Amino acid sequence: MSRDFSIPLTVAEIEEVRATFRTMPTYNLEEDFIDQIDLPALLEAVGYSRAPEEYAVYQQYWVNNYNGIVPVEVYLNIMRNLADMGKFARTVAVAYDKEGNGIFSADEFEELIKCMIVHNPKLETLSFEDFVKIADTNRDGQVDVQECVKWIESNLNYVTD
Repeated sequence: MSRDFSIPLTVAEIEEVRATFRTMPTYNLEEDFIDQIDLPALLEAVGYSRAPEEYAVYQQYWVNNYNGIVPVEVYLNIMRNLADMGKFARTVAVAYDKEGNGIFSADEFEELIKCMIVHNPKLETLSFEDFVKIADTNRDGQVDVQECVKWIESNLNYVTD
């Protein structure tokens, strides 16, 4: 049975997630994180069952954005944001803006689309050029973080599907 993450986490559930982190084999007490290798077991334990290929994409997210570690507070922030698609989309967009310049490059898009395809397979054929045509609402020839947030909101099949 999978938990409905479109409903905000309760205080008790947050504490349950913290406790679950502490049971993972790679849990680091001093710095309060686990290695991404434990992510599938963690997700299963908190009621977020997914297919192996989805776990692989999620693990790659933590490798690419957090050097392979999953800090408890960062994970909880993401889980809290699942109940608000706008906040969740912003979290995703900011994470994939690797250059931190607020504009999506083709390389950043390639990493983002790998995550998006897990939740919306129809995006598999979307090219960077098409992404810009669709998401660039102010028509300046580039996609900024806010435009990407709006695009994610309209193209992400809810992550609790």
